[in-house]
Amino acid sequence: MTDRLESLQRKQSQIRAQIQQIQAKERTKEKKKQTRRKFLIGDAIMSQLESGQFSQADLTKLMDEFLTRPKDRDLFGLETEVDSEAIALPEKAASANSKKTKASSSKSPTASTAKKAKRRRRTILDADKAG
Repeated sequence: MTDRLESLQRKQSQIRAQIQQIQAKERTKEKKKQTRRKFLIGDAIMSQLESGQFSQADLTKLMDEFLTRPKDRDLFGLETEVDSEAIALPEKAASANSKKTKASSSKSPTASTAKKAKRRRRTILDADKAG
């Protein structure tokens, strides 16, 4: 290779490294903004709770619909039901249970609530990214 080609390849490598650094900084900035937004949303709700514009019952209902992880639900004193669908069954038991599941088409309200909460969170996060 010629000296010129080697020099250009070194510069290219340096530029790629600079691009990666800038992109990492931008991701960090965006994550900090997102964290700040979440904090301010929580602060606004807490302020409304204290002033009586938002009731404790409304907050409990909201959190019950939104929180899915047992650890998070426990933090707010909410029931932490185990979702039977999430437990992995051995294949033989799974095939026997699939017949039972098909027969009873009603899903547990907690499972559907958890799915709705996940969709809402995705929608909120997608809106933040777009805006």
